[in-house]
Amino acid sequence: MSEANTDYSVLTLIARLNVGGPAKHVIWITKMLRDRGRSAMLVSGRVEANEADMNYFAEEMGVTPVYIEDMGRSLTYKDFFNIIKFYRILRREKPDILHTHTAKAGTVGRVAALLYRLTTGRSVRCVHTFHGHTFRNYWSPPVTKIFLSIERFLARYATDIIVAISDGLLKEINREFGIGRREQFRAVPLGIYFHELEPCPDSTSDDETVGPKDKLTVGYIGRLADIKNVGLFVDAVSILNEEGRAHGAKFAIVGDGSLRHDLEKKVKRLGISEIVTFTGMVDKIADIYNNLDVVIISSNNEGTPTTLIEGMALGIPFVATSVGGVPDIAGPMREECCSFSIHDHGIMTAPCDSRAFADAIEKLTGDAQLRESLGAAGKKFATEKFSLERMVDDLENIYTSLLNR
Repeated sequence: MSEANTDYSVLTLIARLNVGGPAKHVIWITKMLRDRGRSAMLVSGRVEANEADMNYFAEEMGVTPVYIEDMGRSLTYKDFFNIIKFYRILRREKPDILHTHTAKAGTVGRVAALLYRLTTGRSVRCVHTFHGHTFRNYWSPPVTKIFLSIERFLARYATDIIVAISDGLLKEINREFGIGRREQFRAVPLGIYFHELEPCPDSTSDDETVGPKDKLTVGYIGRLADIKNVGLFVDAVSILNEEGRAHGAKFAIVGDGSLRHDLEKKVKRLGISEIVTFTGMVDKIADIYNNLDVVIISSNNEGTPTTLIEGMALGIPFVATSVGGVPDIAGPMREECCSFSIHDHGIMTAPCDSRAFADAIEKLTGDAQLRESLGAAGKKFATEKFSLERMVDDLENIYTSLLNR
């Protein structure tokens, strides 16, 4: 990393610290920058009533966010006032770098930065990270068109560098949706704090939160929201159960969200309550991973799923829908089957195909040698490519290059 202009301050903004990869991402970045002697502040909105809050995780990492109370997920008239509130924070802190994450924070932060530049004459370099996008399977076509127009405007007039967390996501954002100029983009893969995945010292061998120790366990970890399409996973389990192809496995849904009640009703209606466990939010997430044999992602859209990377780092293979940044971490294809494809680190299926998803789960649950092979390859890949130190190095190179212009 360049030694020039290393004395700088970074202000990071995210819409809310709800459960998920982006929240962990900004907390880890803030901690690491401070550990390296940088001045780093994290500003966040608040989670909504039906969302789980990761403020506890920030506290564990020694990061105390500054909160903008009325900024959250939903778009409201209050966002005009949130822009002013954040503008005041910019005037007070005078950061060298503003780094925004998620669409809502990206809009509030970059508009405030434009006002800051115009009214103070001071320069703040703006970096925005796409962890995914909301331009497909989220909104109606007219609403999507409006959001695309906003992002194109912000990319042109209010952003120095646009970061995508995978090469696939970069191509989608820039080429398919026409946001920004290619030279603005940088691909910076996620970084994982691997120490967090180590089993808790006080964990007990009889912890069976996700299922009996002697049962092979397949699990989903994350938000229970529409875009995650956990219902596809439930449908696949029902197919396996009805057709006697579950191989005695247990299935766990770890996390919470607005759809939990509906999913629990669906599991009961399909008669699979005996083999599907809802754990809700779990503090000792390392112990959950260490009791899983297969990790799944059934989303309709993704950036780069943190849960798959964390699972791979522990040698756990995955079954996932081929969306967003998932192909970037699946590795080269080993074998193409009728309804799914086997890659070096896991199995991928088309989105919204519950039978293909069931076939893929059966393939892994029924083949211990394949699980071991994919798990070993995935662990090597994840630990080499997704270290937190490498990610922060990449970001600091971006910051210093901007300040040295």
